[in-house]
Amino acid sequence: MRFYPSFEGLQANNLFTHPAISKSLMFGIAISLLAVTGTGIALDKGKAIRLANMQTISVAYADNDEREGGGEKEEGFLGESHELFANLLLLFVGMHVTYIALFKFPLAKFMLFVPSSERKENNVS
Repeated sequence: MRFYPSFEGLQANNLFTHPAISKSLMFGIAISLLAVTGTGIALDKGKAIRLANMQTISVAYADNDEREGGGEKEEGFLGESHELFANLLLLFVGMHVTYIALFKFPLAKFMLFVPSSERKENNVS
C-alpha cells in the first residue's frame, strides 16, 4: 500500500527525513478525507450523490423556524463528528505542508515547479 508507513530503519539520525513521517501524514489525510466525505454524505442524507429521492425544484419557505435560534441547524453526533474530522483534515494538511517545507525543501520546490539551479544551467546553452 502506497500510503501505509513502514517504520523500518527509523533511527535518531534520520528521524525528520525518514519516509515514514511523510507517509503517516498522508495516511492521516486520506483517512480524515474519507471520514469527512462519509459523514457529509450521511448528513446530507445522500442528496449530494443522488441516493435520496430529490425534487427537481425544491420548495422554499419564508418562515424557517429551525434556524431562528443560533443560525445553525443542530445535527447532533453526526454533525459534531463531521466537524471533528474536517478539523483533523486541516491539521494533517497543515502538518504535512509544514513538514515538506521544513525538512524536504527540494521536494517542495519540485512540487511547485520551481526550476532547480542544475536545470537552469543545463537549459542556458
